[in-house]
Amino acid sequence: MLTSIEHQETTSRKANTLSLEDFLQHPVEGMEWVNGFLVEKYPLEVENGTVDSMTLRHSQIQLRLGSYWRNYKISSSQGGEVYTEALCRTLVQGRRPDVSYLTPDLLAQYANAASYQYWYLLNCDKSTCRYYCQ
Repeated sequence: MLTSIEHQETTSRKANTLSLEDFLQHPVEGMEWVNGFLVEKYPLEVENGTVDSMTLRHSQIQLRLGSYWRNYKISSSQGGEVYTEALCRTLVQGRRPDVSYLTPDLLAQYANAASYQYWYLLNCDKSTCRYYCQ
């Protein structure tokens, strides 16, 4: 029987022929570039017999958080834009945080880009939001 880690590695990692720069310019839908591998954003993870992937609850929380951030952006008149699963670059990875925000200045620079070339200053992802979502 496969452990959770072995299952994730055999089902979610794809042989990588893209550099990080190529991936950021030509993103693959539903994938992130992590440690030299293309990895599914929401892999099927089996842990203690339960499946952990994008659930209705996760999707609901993602939408609510994005809506709250958007409403705050509008009510405060600060501008910018709120995104869900918009590709960005960390120091060595291409990631898709669940919800992120670009300031008006950054939006003017990157609005039509395939990805944001830095880690979003305001972002939330399943791994960082798990505490708040329970």
